[in-house]
Amino acid sequence: MADVPNLSGIATEDLVDTIGAGSFSARYINWAKTLNLLHEHAPGWLPHIVHQENGEIVYGVADSAYVLIYFIHTDETSLPPVMQAIMDNRHKAIPFANITAVDVSNAVVRGYCKAAAVSFGLAYELWSGDQMESGYSTDEQKIVLNETAKKEIADELVQGINQPVDIKTAQPITEPPQKAAWHLLAVSKKRETEKYTILTLRAKSIEEGADQYFDFFQTEQCSFEDLTQAVEEKLPIRIEWKKGKGFEKFGSYDAKAITIQDTADIPF
Repeated sequence: MADVPNLSGIATEDLVDTIGAGSFSARYINWAKTLNLLHEHAPGWLPHIVHQENGEIVYGVADSAYVLIYFIHTDETSLPPVMQAIMDNRHKAIPFANITAVDVSNAVVRGYCKAAAVSFGLAYELWSGDQMESGYSTDEQKIVLNETAKKEIADELVQGINQPVDIKTAQPITEPPQKAAWHLLAVSKKRETEKYTILTLRAKSIEEGADQYFDFFQTEQCSFEDLTQAVEEKLPIRIEWKKGKGFEKFGSYDAKAITIQDTADIPF
């Protein structure tokens, strides 16, 4: 029977990222970094998903769902399973009927991290609020931005939510990647009536690094408020687009569908 290692104190501050800002901010360690620490400090222990008798891995409860993650050693020593709720990017339970494969995948990798903390104490400090070791040697210099630099970056990333966006200033790239990931930099209401609301988005391509503007008809699944929060929390989005009516004159594109992503899958 394998010994269960105590990995408290292994995770260091230099591995921690922060998502969101203000009251919406949260500290986390990317799931891949977490598993790499396990491979290094807990060899032989691997995460597994609990399957139901019918093979399903998603457990339903009260119009929501969860997955169960546990660790098992190569000598078949296993530890108790840990529950991980299937949540959206606001940490709210997703209605069972709306759960997608992406949501399940995100819950699984989140569950790996939670189960590692419960089973081995790995990165427990993220939940307890205890201070971590810096992880930097005395020879290394960690870059610290002054307030002026922070403001310049903030102004670039969030340049006036709901401020007028002039589509004539767009610098269209040759052809935006279809259904690709984008950083959403700004969102504004271009036109609002009793029947519909048209939004204008400014986004930067994660793949190509170029800016592009999109017009988008607000939907219940992706509203102005949702996109505003995506800007504030720096959440990536995926856009399915088509050429707009003003394409020949302005190089404009219409967003047919927008999906707000979780940073578990798209690195910043």
